[in-house]
Amino acid sequence: MKRFAFLLSLLGACASASRAPIDGDRLRAGEVSDNEAFDRYVRYFKAYPERDVRKIDVTDRVVLTIVDRDGYPMSDAPVKILADGREVYRARASAAGQVMFPPAAVYVERDVTRFEAEVDGHRAAFRRGESVRLSVDAEAPARDEIDVDVGFCLDTTGSMGDEIDRIKSTLRDVAARLAELRPRPKFRWGMVIYRDRDDVYVTKRYNFTPNLDDFLDDLSRVRAEAGGDYEEAVNEALHRSVTELDWRASNAIRVLFLIGDAPPHMEYRDDVPYTTSMRRAVESGIKIHSIAASGLNDRGEFIWRQLAQFTMSKFMFISYGGSTPHHVGGYRENNLDDLMVRAVKSEVEGLRSRPARPRQAAPRDWGRGRDPDDFREYQGQQK
Repeated sequence: MKRFAFLLSLLGACASASRAPIDGDRLRAGEVSDNEAFDRYVRYFKAYPERDVRKIDVTDRVVLTIVDRDGYPMSDAPVKILADGREVYRARASAAGQVMFPPAAVYVERDVTRFEAEVDGHRAAFRRGESVRLSVDAEAPARDEIDVDVGFCLDTTGSMGDEIDRIKSTLRDVAARLAELRPRPKFRWGMVIYRDRDDVYVTKRYNFTPNLDDFLDDLSRVRAEAGGDYEEAVNEALHRSVTELDWRASNAIRVLFLIGDAPPHMEYRDDVPYTTSMRRAVESGIKIHSIAASGLNDRGEFIWRQLAQFTMSKFMFISYGGSTPHHVGGYRENNLDDLMVRAVKSEVEGLRSRPARPRQAAPRDWGRGRDPDDFREYQGQQK
């Protein structure tokens, strides 16, 4: 049976019956940014036993920071990467104007060393292996308002029970905190919930709405049941989250939180694999922050971290008393709802016309997980 108390931590509270660790009323969690600690991620990536995952090679990735003629980030700009004049990759720049480009992942030959980034018809050259700042002869768009779409992709199998009411109240708290940002963003909320095949439903979509009460009304009708085997319909849910939610097309921040405690079925022949969805997310400018609930095994961790790393996001995980089974080494604990709010706020900060003054982080405790290459006890399928 699934444990879903972690979902409440996402929104700032937890169910009293949960075994999950709490700090007062709040779940404790850790996070890693595998692009910031990329050498450690490469160590983890190379050590992982390749079992039922799609191991896309990102070890030669570069991070491009694209700015306009005045040095402002080209936020959410469509970017094409060209090799010998041929398009090999496309993405939308992050709020900070960044694009992650992995040549090997898109099958660019090793002897190709020179590339160009094209933005609004303007090009800037860079070389393989160089993470550089590129200036294009263009002007970043002015923004009178900041539009933010926040989506949730939620596993609804198991013992969710009557926790929905707690989620409703805590989601209001999180929204209120985000509404304090200045300039005030225009938020929309949406979700895709999922179970598995042969359940009452496989996935359900609730499109974006600017009305928090409407979103909470939808959430209040969600019930958590069923789910027999370990794996779930994550592939289908991600595909629908990325392609069927009505994300704003341009000049927006798009954040998707994937929350679950089981990896996807990889044997479904007619499924859209998660790797296809993560590439589509990059093209659409959607960041996927993945959150591991208790019970997510090694295969699930690898997939969750792939999704976060490829979309330049973070992998978050519930922490039990300063420890976790995940391969993150030492980490700092914080409240999970704080981590989630910070993930959205950091994107909003990237759209400000002037850099915001860094804020001092809240006190955090240290925790410890398995080393990145420690697969001596591989956690495969679980019940």
